[in-house]
Amino acid sequence: LSVCVCGACVSGSKTAPHGPEFLSLFLLKLVDTDGDSPSTLATTAYDATLSQHHTWLVRKAVRLAFYGMPSNRAMMVKIYGTEEHSEADQLQMRRIIEVIQDVHSRVDAVYTAHNLHALP
Repeated sequence: LSVCVCGACVSGSKTAPHGPEFLSLFLLKLVDTDGDSPSTLATTAYDATLSQHHTWLVRKAVRLAFYGMPSNRAMMVKIYGTEEHSEADQLQMRRIIEVIQDVHSRVDAVYTAHNLHALP
């Protein structure tokens, strides 16, 4: 499945297995980093995971979308339901990240087993 807009195409088959990789890296950075904005952390995680599978136009659009992310405080409220979070909350988030990483590993194994990474 490919989506083309103004000559720029994105293949869902190329980026789909890397979505969980991006999400787990972003959440890990969010949990482990104090001070950097969610936008900066998302950009770093995107550059390390998904950007290589996207065209220049898509990469620019994604980075532009990241500017609209909430502040650290607002992000913590969205994740934990309050500005304050306990050690138990962080342990739960780390468990969620582990599950997402497991999903990525399983999806990647299926793609590898069926040679789906080679799809256009």
